[in-house]
Amino acid sequence: MHLRTARHKAKFVTYDEDYVRPVMNGSESIRLNLIVPCFAKSLVFGGIATALKIFKEIQLELNCNGRIIVTGVETYNKRLTYELDGYSHNADRNGVCFLSEKKEISVCKNDVFICTSWITAFYFYPVLNWQKKRFKITGRKIIYLIQDFEPGFVPWSTEYVLAEQTYRHYEDTIAIFNSKELSEYFRMMGYRYFIEKTFSPELNERMKKVLLAGSDKKRKKRILIYGRPVNDRNAFGLIYEALKYWSDTYVKAKEWQIISLGDKFDDIPLSNNRIVFRGKLSLEKYGEMLLSSYAGISLMISPHPSYPPLEMSAFGMRTITNSFATKDLSDFCENIISLDNPTPKAICKKLTEICEEYQTHMPQLMRSGEYISGSGIGEMCKSVSSELLKLM
Repeated sequence: MHLRTARHKAKFVTYDEDYVRPVMNGSESIRLNLIVPCFAKSLVFGGIATALKIFKEIQLELNCNGRIIVTGVETYNKRLTYELDGYSHNADRNGVCFLSEKKEISVCKNDVFICTSWITAFYFYPVLNWQKKRFKITGRKIIYLIQDFEPGFVPWSTEYVLAEQTYRHYEDTIAIFNSKELSEYFRMMGYRYFIEKTFSPELNERMKKVLLAGSDKKRKKRILIYGRPVNDRNAFGLIYEALKYWSDTYVKAKEWQIISLGDKFDDIPLSNNRIVFRGKLSLEKYGEMLLSSYAGISLMISPHPSYPPLEMSAFGMRTITNSFATKDLSDFCENIISLDNPTPKAICKKLTEICEEYQTHMPQLMRSGEYISGSGIGEMCKSVSSELLKLM
């Protein structure tokens, strides 16, 4: 099995700190800019979807114009580009702009930039410095939406150094952390910011409808895994070895079905089972799959909780995940088992115990709490908007 990530096959690339060329705009209106690495329909989920939600909430609070700036190699394509209501290609007000088409961007005195990944921050801290010098202002900050410790995605490399450096603009940053676990990890690592805000992950609205309409009923003998062989941090190798050992040793293994959601790959035969790859499902079908499955395995070798184990457990699945530094999801939901030592045999042992409880344990759906109500992001955005207005 080839478990190396796609980046190991990529051609050599360089990173230009002057990639973005700001051009002065005399407007004094507030404009909120969301900087994203990509904006294709197929890629607007998870972290980018969260960023869009925060962008729209803050824009609503500030009652201002908005702009999406895409830093990646893609260009505008009416069929493939994500459509945001009221936004048009290359408009200065409520527009979607692609740096692959034009490196020059207009920058005015009251532009506020929200960075959403290390590469967007790498390109736009120099723009912030230009803006402050050009307009002779001191109060502007970058809003940095931090959704994981990204240097860990690219260990011991050029990218590691550049990614980590983006976390060192302490006085120029309003940091927004996607989870208290991640915020605590950054503090443990010694990072401090001018303003720090934290919000907790929330269940997607479309999935929430499926959950609230669902019922506690007997589930199929089905194990769902979050299988992403091309993402090192999702530790597919650990999951595969655990299931291989489990299929060899668990006497009732033949009674169980194993489905992998995430990336799409060829099915993998085990001694008494097959790992059947389904790829990505619609949110509604994904929710129905969670409601009808009994056990789940979803790992994330980073301080961020990640969404799949939260979703699996909220939908009543007995869910195996891993702890990491400041992260321990045991208190999130009674359905989560967070392993301190997620070795293949440890995962296999816990999965066997869960499967043996199939006849006697009926998992409970999560019906309430901040994860379900989704109130955390809105309050956080109000607070950030208030801080921005003070700085202006």
